[in-house]
Amino acid sequence: MSGLSVDFRIDARDVEVALDVPEGRRLAVIGPNAAGKSTVLQVTAGLLVPDRGRVGLDGRVLTDTERGVLVPPHKRRIGLMAQSGLLFKHLSVLDNVAFGPRSRRATRKIAYRTAHEWLERLGVDDLAFRRSGELSGGQAQRVALARTLAAAPNALLLDEPTSALDVRVAAGLRALLAEVIRDRTTVLVSHDLLDIVSLADHVVVIEHGRVVERGPTAEVLARPGSAFAARLADVNIIRGRLQDASTMVAGPLLVFGIGENEGQAGAAGVATVRPGSITVALIPPVTSARNVWQGTVTTLVAMPHAVRIRVDLGEVEVAADVTAESAARMRLAPGATVWLSAKAQEVTISSDPGDSRRTV
Repeated sequence: MSGLSVDFRIDARDVEVALDVPEGRRLAVIGPNAAGKSTVLQVTAGLLVPDRGRVGLDGRVLTDTERGVLVPPHKRRIGLMAQSGLLFKHLSVLDNVAFGPRSRRATRKIAYRTAHEWLERLGVDDLAFRRSGELSGGQAQRVALARTLAAAPNALLLDEPTSALDVRVAAGLRALLAEVIRDRTTVLVSHDLLDIVSLADHVVVIEHGRVVERGPTAEVLARPGSAFAARLADVNIIRGRLQDASTMVAGPLLVFGIGENEGQAGAAGVATVRPGSITVALIPPVTSARNVWQGTVTTLVAMPHAVRIRVDLGEVEVAADVTAESAARMRLAPGATVWLSAKAQEVTISSDPGDSRRTV
């Protein structure tokens, strides 16, 4: 197939992942720390040999443990842009970027011309004769990107490309990345929601070394089926059993919402509701909201424009946002009993996607 195909297992890390990235698609691999995201990049780049597995790119077999195939990293035509850039500090910016073409046996003249072209395109050609140690964080990342692209890779691996940068510099690099990876087969690892929505058209969620969710970026963030995606998208996720398309039982809770699909009675279901859509009260509320639940406050966290409380509802815990004024007036604290309410139109209910989502 055209594009990137990765399917492997690492016994010592208990990571077993299979994913496909069609040619020209951009896939974000997300998940909590130590979930296995970096392992995916290492195996794909040829820096880590799996116990079992296969990696292919555009019809070329790069790793096949069964057949004993292991193409070395520099011959894979895969560009890896590491989080720290990993520039050669003893070389000038120009020589750093020319390194890729030179390693592919391009003449010095062609390698330097290619390096200048990418440095100019990324807006850092004026830095060509500086040492890499003299660069700011943003400049170093642009140079690292130029070096990666100058090697003419067939696929790009981006490992937390903006994580070490301040907000303004990160925004500039993100805009550049969006331009240069368009129509390039790309795998992005990031914890930054802006990176994910700006750069990836599909998402894979890894938890505990396994793929737990996959699908188009907008779909996964709008209707997350995994705990990590729900936290990233800032929504509560409640699992239970469907009574019908718009009603679900989750432990002691009866949940009403907008049905996203037909849903079969008794089937696994998932409901999502944003913390800001939940109203908090100290007594049973007089409300038209169909969802009314009683629980106990477990934690309070100060947010930029609100106080976020987590409430234990029995077998389910959800987050709700209240203003600082309301939190003070109600004297909210861990252990307090509260009543939560949410209108049905603020809750979405669907069949639990489990691992049924696919990148294409």
